[in-house]
Amino acid sequence: MDFIGLDVKKKSITKELFFQKLNSGNYIPIRLVPNDTLVYQLFKIAPIADTSIKATIMQLAFDEYEHFKMEGKAFPKFDFADINGNVISNETMKGKYVIIKCWYIHCAACIEEFPEVNQLAAKYKHRDDMLFLSLAEDTSAQLNSFLAKKPLNYIVIPSMKTYMNQVLHLNGFPTHFILDNKGKILKVLSNYESLNTALERLLKD
Repeated sequence: MDFIGLDVKKKSITKELFFQKLNSGNYIPIRLVPNDTLVYQLFKIAPIADTSIKATIMQLAFDEYEHFKMEGKAFPKFDFADINGNVISNETMKGKYVIIKCWYIHCAACIEEFPEVNQLAAKYKHRDDMLFLSLAEDTSAQLNSFLAKKPLNYIVIPSMKTYMNQVLHLNGFPTHFILDNKGKILKVLSNYESLNTALERLLKD
């Protein structure tokens, strides 16, 4: 997520420091509006505040910080077959901007954004230098049955639970990756809205 982070005194701080402060459980981020760009300011949480509030903020901050630390790194070794038997690898993805959606069948938030991500794939289908790929936890048989009712206009790679958990270290779903045409991770995002905004900004540049 692209944003400007401010401390409690409204001074600009790095994203890394912003996430570190949120991970302490002592702050809550508040969005400042109106702004052309996202601006969040940290506010101290009262000691008597409900501990569940702190726990929720810390978990979200942890996930976002982990995503932030992946940016600029090469996407991990990848060599798997999609549900049609076509092999997709780091080599076959080279030279293309790759949009990756990580999900599973019983993830309500993952399925809820299907219409939007399908529209996104359709929006850029004229781009030969873009590839829309999805990694799913489920087996090919499960996915073929499910996708017959709820289509996803991405290339679908089945049985990716171990890879997503142990290689990508994902804690929440859906998670979206944007890779550049050299296989580097440009952005890691947690929802369609952030994905769409990031793509528009990146492709404009």
